[in-house]
Parts: sequence; structure tokens; C-alpha cells
Amino acid sequence: MDGTPLPSIPTLTLHSGINRDKIDAEKIVGTWLSQLQDLFIRNSFDNLSDLFIEDCWWRDILGLTWDFRSKYGQAEISKYLLSAACHFGNLQIIKLGGLKPIFLDIAGMMWIQSGFTFKNQHGEGRGLLKLANVDEHTWKAWTIFTQLESLDYQKELEARRMRNPAATARLNHSPSTNGHVSSNQENPQVLIVGAAQAGLALGARLEHLGLRTLLIDKHPRLGDSWRTRYESLTLNTPTYTDHYPFLKLPGNWPRWLGKDQVANFLEHYGQLMGLDILLNTKLTKLGYDKSKQIYRVQVESQEGTKEFSPRHVVLATGSFSDEPIIPEFAGQESFKGEIYHSVEHRSARQVPDVRHKRVVVVGAGPSAHDIAQDFTSSGAKEVSMIQQHPIFSISVESMEALQLALWNMPELSTEDADLVGNAIPLSLIRTMSIGLTQAMAAFDKAMLDGLRAAGLAILTGEDGYGLADHQLIKGGRFYIDQGANQMIIDGRIKIHRCEEGIKEFTENGLTLADGKNLEADVVVLATGYHRNIRSVEQVLGREVTEKMPNFGLLDEEGERDGWWRPTGIPGFWYMTGSFMWSRQFSAPLALQIAAVEKGLNKTYF
Repeated sequence: MDGTPLPSIPTLTLHSGINRDKIDAEKIVGTWLSQLQDLFIRNSFDNLSDLFIEDCWWRDILGLTWDFRSKYGQAEISKYLLSAACHFGNLQIIKLGGLKPIFLDIAGMMWIQSGFTFKNQHGEGRGLLKLANVDEHTWKAWTIFTQLESLDYQKELEARRMRNPAATARLNHSPSTNGHVSSNQENPQVLIVGAAQAGLALGARLEHLGLRTLLIDKHPRLGDSWRTRYESLTLNTPTYTDHYPFLKLPGNWPRWLGKDQVANFLEHYGQLMGLDILLNTKLTKLGYDKSKQIYRVQVESQEGTKEFSPRHVVLATGSFSDEPIIPEFAGQESFKGEIYHSVEHRSARQVPDVRHKRVVVVGAGPSAHDIAQDFTSSGAKEVSMIQQHPIFSISVESMEALQLALWNMPELSTEDADLVGNAIPLSLIRTMSIGLTQAMAAFDKAMLDGLRAAGLAILTGEDGYGLADHQLIKGGRFYIDQGANQMIIDGRIKIHRCEEGIKEFTENGLTLADGKNLEADVVVLATGYHRNIRSVEQVLGREVTEKMPNFGLLDEEGERDGWWRPTGIPGFWYMTGSFMWSRQFSAPLALQIAAVEKGLNKTYF
């Protein structure tokens, strides 16, 4: 897909001389961690063959350096440990709960898994270790994950909070969530542009770390980025995966939230977290003062112009830009019907005389399915979708059972599940996703057979790429069924498959590249949005973004370039992602900013 060779998964079996019922996982993990601790004490990492198998991985988020890194193989891990800015101490097994040492046998793959804690010179963190059996007496690391989770200075903040339960890390602070900031407020250390789930999650994390933070958002109300979308929009992930930092979604809410519930929760979250937010406000000017290492920021609202001088600016404006991809077609001006992009869609019920309208939706992604379903449910005369590329189509049942089960295990807290989920290097996830995708396809066989019979082109991982490739790289070409699939199977939504797409429009419809003519009164372009590098360009200019060709893509180690980690531009950060990613990666981004502000990361500027 992106030309990157995917890694193999080693054979993980149990030596014939081992009785699995007598495996002392805690003792084995303790011995291994002691050996690793000894290497750190001696600073001796030249030869790791006694501790790691050949096909080994170390994924690290801020534990050893102020960055996200994934290293494969003994030689690369050795180099990383030798050059690391931080070293570990006080490695301890997590002996209770869902991260305690355990022997696992999953579909014939066997390993010992255990969580552990560590300290470095700046703070504390947790990790996850997976040990493979090499022989009757030896276990070596297949993968190890380490993530810094707190900084030592937070202990004083916590002590102050505990002395006065009503206090926050920013003592004597009067937060504002009505779009106004008091005139006597200190200049923010961090300015976040965008106050949807990503910006709010990061804002809450930064406040918890005691950093002066200001958010701005172009909408008049918190949550409007969701509230203003089409009425039928439902989240593609269940509530148990989408909890927010410091505050879970209500347990009595529906499993799949509608956009208004999401919007209202975001609004209350901003208020409950005590965040300073300027609403109805747009960023109009941004410049960097290199000598003072600050940004000169100008924002515009109905109240006029305001200026700030933060040390850090975070763009939190989405996984894609807000600029829709709107293709132009030959003969488009002759079409007598209505053409609009999905960004303008609100409800099929608002389309005059909808019951007599023939509707064509261009595209086959989530929005295309949702809008086609909306028109079908509203009684449109005829509804069809134009599909150019094959897609993954997944039932919510298979997704919950096979992809998201980790976050719905009673023995694992949300935080523990996040640790286990992020412990797998993304490159390895891509390989593992192939088999997982095929298992999901087998789970959904009856549904997929019906979709194929209806003309939908389906991906199932047989081409060597799994669902994770499209989630991590493409950011599209998959649909989590919210009701449209049965309409397609029943023929209520017709599928027109044409790789070359639309050739031209006519007065009464359009012609596909294969010569097929479709009559239409309404054409909805569900053609997506441009990459979020466009958003960065609007803020920093093309001269800067031309130096960021891989922004948002996976780098050579399989880590996301420029998201949640240094962008290569001093003081400029990018925060984005789903609700799960916003919860997970707001934490390390906040720690990185705090490390700069507290003088812990002395090489950043």
C-alpha cells in the first residue's frame, strides 16, 4: 500500500518439555526484568542476545527519549539504548489486576505477558513485556513497551490538590468557558487552536500539569463541530472505547452515541475541566520570534482583535483538513438537479419533495453510506452509490468481538487496555491485522456475501493488507455498518461499480466512465477532505509545509510523523485523532510540552 515491507511474526510455541500448568510467570518475568535492570546499571547494551529473540521489538513513548520510537531487532534496540537520553531504574512487576504476569495461548501463539513499572530521572511510567519461550529453561523478549506517564514535579501539584480538594493545579484560577478570558489573566504558555475532542483532551491534560492553557474555537458553542454535522451521524465506536481523560462517558448512555450527545458532552466537559476557551474566535496571524522562543498570535472574534505570546501553539483541527475535496465534471453546468458535497448535508428530510427524488451518492465511505441510508429512510424514490474502490465493510458485532474486545474486558481498566493496545508496534499491528481482517470477514460471511451479490466490491485482507492499513494510512475506505448494509443487500440502495468514476453530467443525470447512464435529481459528493497538512499550511505557510512531506503519515519506524510528537518546528505541535486516540495521545503530548516548560528537555529549542 505504501511500499513498506511488513514484518513477520515469529513462531511462538512452547517447548515440549514444559508443562504449561507449572509455568511460574511471575518468577520468569521477575528474573528477566532483573537482568534488564542490570544492563541499565552497567550501561551495557552491546549484546542483547541473552534477553531478546531475533525478531524483537521495543516501542517507547517518552521513556528513553522525548519522542515516540519503535526499534526492531537486537542491533537497533542496542543502539537506541546506548544513545538514550534517559535510563530506567526500579523496574517492578505489576502483580495485581489485568496486567499481572500471565501465560497466554491465543490461537496457538504462546507467550508470557506482564505489566511493569519503572522510573527515570524525570518521572515514572509503565510498560508491557511479552516473553517468548526459547527452550526448556529460557524465555526471551519478543516485544517490550515503555511509556512515561507522569513527571516528578506533579507530586507537589497532587499534594497541593489533596490539601484543598477544591483546588486545581492552577491555584486561584477562575476558569472561563463562556468565550471570555479575564483581562488580568497571564499570557498562556500553550495556545490550542480547535476545541473539539482532541483540543479539549489536551487542554485538560495540560491544566492537570499546571500549565497555563488557552483554547480558541471558531464555533459559537463547544461541540458545534459535531452538532452542525448531518442529523443521522452516529459514532463508529462504542462508548467503552471513547472515554475522556479524567471523566468517563455515562454508563447508562447508548452504546453508539449520536452526534448531539457527543456535542453536549464536549460542552459540559470543557466546563467541568475548568478550561479557558475563546469561542467564535479565529486565528488570523501567527509568527515565531526565534530570539525569544515565543509565538506572536493574533486572533479575531466579535469583540475584536486579541494578541497572545505563547511558547507553544497546538493545532487540533482534525485528522483531515476542513477543506472538502470537490471534483469538477464535464457537463456539470448543464445538470438540472442539485449537486452538493457531503459537508453541506444535514437531513434528507430537508430536501423538498424527497419522495420523488432520485439520489446518487458519489463515494462508498462512511459518509456515503450514512447519507444513502438517510435518503432511503426518508423515502427517496431511488437511491444509489457510485463505488470506485473496494472497501472493508464490517459489522459492529465483529468489530466489538475481534478488534475492540480489549477495551470491554472487566479485568482491564481503560488505562490498562490503552497500555496493552499501544504496546504493539504499529508495523507489527499491520501484519497482525491481515489475519484479524480475514477472521472478521469470516465472522461477517453472510453479510459480505449479500453485499457482493448486490455489486459492492469488498476487501477482506486477501491482498496482503488488512483493515489497520486503511485505518492507519488511508484513513478511509472502510465502513462500520450502522444500518446501510441491509439496505444494500435488499436492493434499496443500489451499487454502481466503476473504477474510473463519473465521465460527465447530463441534463437529467450523469454518465459513468463505463458508459452507464444514471438518472438523478440530487447528487451528493461524499468525496472526503484534503489531508490535514492543508490546515498546517494555512497557519504556517507553504514554505514551511513543503519541508513536511510525510506529515501525518507513518515514518520509517512505523510511528506517526508529526502527530502527538515533535513536528520539527519549534513550539508547534499537532493534536488529533478519534476519541480513543485523543484520550491516549493527549497524555504524552502534554508531558512533552511540560518537559520543555519545566526545563527537563534541554535540547528541544
